[in-house]
Amino acid sequence: MEAHYVRRVIKLVAGTTDTFAAARIRKTVWRWMEIEPETIELYRATWPRFRDWLALLDGEPVGAATCALMPGMEEDAAAFAVNCVLPEARRQGVGTAIYRQVSVHARSLGKSELAVFGFEDAWTVSPSPSGAASSW
Repeated sequence: MEAHYVRRVIKLVAGTTDTFAAARIRKTVWRWMEIEPETIELYRATWPRFRDWLALLDGEPVGAATCALMPGMEEDAAAFAVNCVLPEARRQGVGTAIYRQVSVHARSLGKSELAVFGFEDAWTVSPSPSGAASSW
């Protein structure tokens, strides 16, 4: 029996290539958070040393990443990073490619650490034992 292998191409491009795709990916992954293209543009204009990337898998936008110095925290050891990959593109090396690029940028900023926000995939609102709603 002959083995068939499919090689997919992962390419990271500047986030400015398609800000609308970057916002769409973030909205899809973070269903509870509104991210508009204008928000990303605002971060680009106002956050120190802000860089963002769009991850393409076989030419299709499937991931987005950001790395910057948080305003007011420029002297911290860590750079701030936000990364997300569409569910259908996970486990294919996209997240690893994003992480590597973000790490390179953080090192270029003189930072030895990354502060990364992470979110669970199945975010829900459920009652706590006290009856109050909790988000995790």
